[in-house]
Amino acid sequence: MPSGGVAGLDHRASGLSAVSVAAVAAAGTAKSVDGAFHNHDRKLQPQQQQQQQAQHAQPHGVSAIKEIGFGSVAGMVAKVFEYPFDTIKVRLQAQPNVYSGPLNCFRAGLGQDGFLGFYRGMSAPLFGAAVENSSLFVSVR
Repeated sequence: MPSGGVAGLDHRASGLSAVSVAAVAAAGTAKSVDGAFHNHDRKLQPQQQQQQQAQHAQPHGVSAIKEIGFGSVAGMVAKVFEYPFDTIKVRLQAQPNVYSGPLNCFRAGLGQDGFLGFYRGMSAPLFGAAVENSSLFVSVR
């Protein structure tokens, strides 16, 4: 096995992380769910579509509230999936001589604290992810 870990990847290296991958996946899921509700409009004739839009026109504030809700959910879902990986990464960085690698760190943490130990201290990052993603969703639309 390469000296830097699995396929030569060092657990201390920066770059694409589980955080960014999970956030992008959750954001795309939330956007596709929103799009699924509006796909039926594309199948209508132009005149019917205009009537439909006039009937279902939402004030600007309602659209922003939906974006805030979808963004918050996307951020929290991403954080739930990402947080155990982040916990392992932080333990490896804080105690580099204690663990031989990510799998060793996972096994040791599982043995000491159980699976829920990987989620300890998650409330503040969960709130932060919700606020961050909701503001991104509102600003990008």
